[in-house]
Amino acid sequence: MAVARGKWYRIGSRIGIGLGIALGCAFVATVGTVMFGQVTGEEFAPDTFERRTYRYYELPVLRIKVSPVKRRVESSNLVHLLVGDRYVEKRTPPQRWDLVFSFRNGRMWQEGDSRMLCQYLDASTDDDKGKSTWSAWTRENEPLARVLWPEVARLARGDLYLLIPPLMQAATAARDAEALRRDLNGLLARSYERLADTERELGHWETAIRFYTATLEYDPGRVSALRGRAMCYDSVGKTSEAAGDRTRAGERPGERRA
Repeated sequence: MAVARGKWYRIGSRIGIGLGIALGCAFVATVGTVMFGQVTGEEFAPDTFERRTYRYYELPVLRIKVSPVKRRVESSNLVHLLVGDRYVEKRTPPQRWDLVFSFRNGRMWQEGDSRMLCQYLDASTDDDKGKSTWSAWTRENEPLARVLWPEVARLARGDLYLLIPPLMQAATAARDAEALRRDLNGLLARSYERLADTERELGHWETAIRFYTATLEYDPGRVSALRGRAMCYDSVGKTSEAAGDRTRAGERPGERRA
């Protein structure tokens, strides 16, 4: 009996030690996750101009998610103005959420292109009131705002945030809507054509066609864009469309230019 009791005592001791080690590891993992495993961030919906924050926890180092993702949708007075007064057409539900920024363990981890636009949307005056810079500008310059914001929304929805800053700068310098429209048409035509040329050189014909088409929306007679799109049409077998663009560009039938 004594031998049996000793045996069970040893087994029980080992189990107790094992449980103690397991509980200790669980405690350390829990504390480490709470202290060092938090991931937070913000996303932007170009269809609605809303933003949402998110937070979850993961195991440090291993980066294994151990909690559900908690999200909260937010909107600002500027966004209410843009959507409510129809400077921007709201499309619901939003088709995608673009990353603005993400923090891991309190440090910047990732930044998305949408942060460029969000920094403009968040800009405030330097006085004590801290009013939204672009809310004030929009109210004070309604004709200009009617030109600017639809183009900003279009670029955001096309994931072309990199093209937005020149438009914002042009808007602040403009004095009348007609001049701003001309300036934006020129800026956007040049920007889309650069994108189209790059895609054509990479052999991405359909994407290049899309960008050349956007170019021509802002500058219908742009000869270089017509010739570039014609080359892309030829590459995808759309010879009649290519011929039409060459005719619009002033080329004679059968003529080809590099």
